[in-house]
Amino acid sequence: MKIVFLDFDGVLNTLHYTATDEERESWSRELWAAGELDPDMVVRLNEIVETADASIVLSTSWSHSSSNAVLASYLHLRGLKDPGRVIGSLPLMAIRTPRPGTQRAARNYKFTHPMAPNKSVKWNRLRCILDYLDRVKPEAFVILEDAHPMGPLEDHTVRTNMATGLQSEHVEKALRLLG
Repeated sequence: MKIVFLDFDGVLNTLHYTATDEERESWSRELWAAGELDPDMVVRLNEIVETADASIVLSTSWSHSSSNAVLASYLHLRGLKDPGRVIGSLPLMAIRTPRPGTQRAARNYKFTHPMAPNKSVKWNRLRCILDYLDRVKPEAFVILEDAHPMGPLEDHTVRTNMATGLQSEHVEKALRLLG
């Protein structure tokens, strides 16, 4: 199995795109948030998952407020050919900023992992991806991400940015990483 860990913000939506009100008029109210996803970026996502025959695991904060089925329907509405490729999401923990030096900070936001034996991993999205990889053991994976540090997984990360989102050069790198 090949996996694409997919963030939305900065990957499929950008600072410069939102659907028009005219586009959204035909959608049910529940689907309005889909208008933040740029269909051009979703075409590029299609190229990755179709060419590599990969599945999608959502690693987006949008998972906090919407189910996988709803997010898959957003992707489908904006052009994802097969919403069945969305097979799950990371169990992202609530993002809190504990006071530095407290036991809560040390307990909840630091851990060691075999892929980073001499480092303390401090951000929960990375931790959730590492845990997922331990459980599923895919043959190949790529992380589509704009901002969050990926530490020991940076070599598997295709780094986009909030201004331009997923571009052709990102598709090429993702396909190389997926083999």
